[in-house]
Amino acid sequence: MSSDIADFAGLLGEAARVLRPGGLPLFYGMHPCFNGPHIEPRDDGAVVA
Repeated sequence: MSSDIADFAGLLGEAARVLRPGGLPLFYGMHPCFNGPHIEPRDDGAVVA
């Protein structure tokens, strides 16, 4: 699902394990085409979303 996470299914499994009953996991897939005004470029080349 995400090219930056080698084991996305494992990530979801761990999120399910640690969430409280009824908890909601939130995943924000960073892609430069879709971040538009919601990003803040830093001087060191990093981006803060």
